[in-house]
Amino acid sequence: PYRALSPDKVLGLIDTLKSDYNLDGIVFQEDNFFANLKRAKKVIDGLIDIRKVGWKTNSRVNYFYKLVDDTQFMSSLLKSQCKVIQFGIESGSPRILKMINKGIQVDEVVLLNKKLSVYPISIRYNFMVGFPGETMDDIQKTFKLINKLRKDNKNAEPPFLNIYNPYPGTRLYDQALRCGFIEPKNLEGWSKLNWNKPCLTGFSTNITEFLEKKSAEYFKNSQYLKTL
Repeated sequence: PYRALSPDKVLGLIDTLKSDYNLDGIVFQEDNFFANLKRAKKVIDGLIDIRKVGWKTNSRVNYFYKLVDDTQFMSSLLKSQCKVIQFGIESGSPRILKMINKGIQVDEVVLLNKKLSVYPISIRYNFMVGFPGETMDDIQKTFKLINKLRKDNKNAEPPFLNIYNPYPGTRLYDQALRCGFIEPKNLEGWSKLNWNKPCLTGFSTNITEFLEKKSAEYFKNSQYLKTL
């Protein structure tokens, strides 16, 4: 459970920002905005009343998969000026998805993406490589999925490509140690970890250049850059 601002509080803040600062867009930086669907619907209905405030948020495939066929809900989403929904996919390899306990299936991702393609909403997908025990075959499956998602949905934005970093207490942490992760000795060391550099043996530092090259390919001629 988590404590969230009430819909009335959220809408009141947005209304004030719009009135005082001419706000025309907002990001709901929640891991899954639709986790409390009753609350989410109240916020969406309120945004329809406020008008002309575009918004972006995050969700999970296995949550939104249950919502996308609700035409009334999707209609409200459009009326509320929803512009971008972001999903964490992480991998196109069923083996890796199972290993990280993602709770989604590749087929679900593909089908949801196709269903979303009929709506004028930008879809942003996050992916990772560099998981403990990940093979080149796993990575190739990830890029195969990325290419399919972009082919099936013209509104699928260039993906965000990150490199896995282990954190204490997670399921993969001990496995990461066995795969060569050197545990930082202090907080300063932990602060130097980032999603752009590999930290496990078996992954060349060239993977950073590889991901940068792939990202450049995806962003080239993309409508995404024209919206910035």
